[in-house]
Amino acid sequence: MRSTFRDSLSEFRQLLEKNGYPLKLEWVTPQDVLLSGGRLIYIKIPIPDSNVRDVCQLFDQCANKERGILLGTICVTRETTYAYAWSPSDPEQAERVLMKNEVKMSVNTGLGRVPGEAVQSRLRWLYLRVKLRRKQQEKHHLFGS
Repeated sequence: MRSTFRDSLSEFRQLLEKNGYPLKLEWVTPQDVLLSGGRLIYIKIPIPDSNVRDVCQLFDQCANKERGILLGTICVTRETTYAYAWSPSDPEQAERVLMKNEVKMSVNTGLGRVPGEAVQSRLRWLYLRVKLRRKQQEKHHLFGS
């Protein structure tokens, strides 16, 4: 993987723009999202500042270990695209998912485009977390793992 994070991020933003996504980009982790059981995904805001640092670190680790990385969309609101970064944990997993030493990008389009709803209230987030707890089992599929 010879690309820098800055170059890959620029290319990812171009892909977002080409597919009609907002260019404001936030990196999320499974802890930042709740599945509703339908098409809507709830996002806890504010997003931790550490998320972008974690994505940069993952990118650097992948480059140093010559592993691939996937940048993809989770959901979208009117003004923000919520994305994730994922990398195979070992060479066997990389082979199973056809992930060479490269940067892959995935943007949901058409009916695959998932709406998001930002939740700023801590009380509402706690309520949703309890109410939707049984719907969270599939969250790991959302993040490429």
